[in-house]
Amino acid sequence: MKIAQQKVVRKFPENFTSRDLLSYWLKLWGTEASYSSFGGGKELSVLKSLLESYDVYTILLAMVKAKKKGSQISILTLADYFDEFAPDTKFTKLSFYIGEYGDEKAKKILNELIIIEYKWLPSASDRQKAKELVEQLETWIEIHVKSKSVAI
Repeated sequence: MKIAQQKVVRKFPENFTSRDLLSYWLKLWGTEASYSSFGGGKELSVLKSLLESYDVYTILLAMVKAKKKGSQISILTLADYFDEFAPDTKFTKLSFYIGEYGDEKAKKILNELIIIEYKWLPSASDRQKAKELVEQLETWIEIHVKSKSVAI
């Protein structure tokens, strides 16, 4: 008699639903997650409303930042104080993938890009350099993440 095996479906964040975000949150907290980190079943609706207002990478980066702060918070608290946890970069997709899977070289390139992003008056050469860095990082993601079927 054959035993039924569950097929693992890998999803990339751009296709995430609120349920996928909840799974990521639980994976992020691991065994530290307790009942106190839940809001009595409201998590999915809260995550859905966040998805309607923000892109998925902004939400994922906010979750990572909340975890790094150290104190266990609920998804409801994350949503209430989302602006405190939200990243202040326009390169959220790059920041997420490089933060999750990046090697030291990729992280160094991302830091260069962020430094250029924060310049008050970037020169034309800065904008050109930023464009090149974005292309390098997108290529890195295609080669090291998406082509290898690495997904969350």
